[in-house]
Amino acid sequence: MFAFVGHTLYTGAVLYPFSTAAPLSEKAATAAVDLVIGIVIGSLVSGIAERSTRIRQVHEDTVSYTRARGNRGYETCPGSSFPRRARTP
Repeated sequence: MFAFVGHTLYTGAVLYPFSTAAPLSEKAATAAVDLVIGIVIGSLVSGIAERSTRIRQVHEDTVSYTRARGNRGYETCPGSSFPRRARTP
């Protein structure tokens, strides 16, 4: 959803100078600057969003929780929806 809104705004900012009464060279220069600014803002926002998303890594020393009934020897790791075969001591 954010990408759609962002792309719509960037497109509007790039096309807006062509609706003014300025000379064509100034319209193209303003559109180019707006395009560069849009690309920079988009890359910064996507980079921040990527870094702020935390994916939890499951290690061997992580405590596992078993299912209550009918798990048939399988356990589920915290942060994972995939069951794995329970270790036998």
